[in-house]
Amino acid sequence: MVSNTLVLPRQSSVADAAGSGDEEALVATLEDLKGHAPSPDALRDVAEILQSTRSRRVRNTAALALADCGLAEMSEPIVTTLRDERVAGEAGTLLFALSELGGTLPLDLAARLIAKGSYEARAETLIFFELGRVDRADEETYRSAKAALAALLTSENAEVAEAAELALCLLDATA
Repeated sequence: MVSNTLVLPRQSSVADAAGSGDEEALVATLEDLKGHAPSPDALRDVAEILQSTRSRRVRNTAALALADCGLAEMSEPIVTTLRDERVAGEAGTLLFALSELGGTLPLDLAARLIAKGSYEARAETLIFFELGRVDRADEETYRSAKAALAALLTSENAEVAEAAELALCLLDATA
């Protein structure tokens, strides 16, 4: 006997939690992924949540869940999220997660995080410079980002100026 019932693919528990609208449940579900091997569907759902949420708490928990999976390809959703200018001041955990995955930070983004990021984000960004894990892309991007960092040397914010100076030194050292 043939069934006429349409069987839809099962959503991951991450998608179920995200769909519930309950932030506590979503954070708990993301935290529960730690130490497990999430399915590809669950990882896709975590990446989508990371890139779409406006909640810093959910975003950070999702980034750490991706870092815990240990798959280098999960770096891209983190970089995409870091490119959102609204998260620059809250990027420290995202950068930590990216580092845990062994990811690289695009130079233009690194320069912007030095300029607009929080103290934690600047510190994490400098770690990427120290480790030589800043992707220069092309010569034009390199020159533009280097000029942006040089312009920060005269910033009224002494921490920004100091971070820019160190970034430039590290960039020149790895040239």
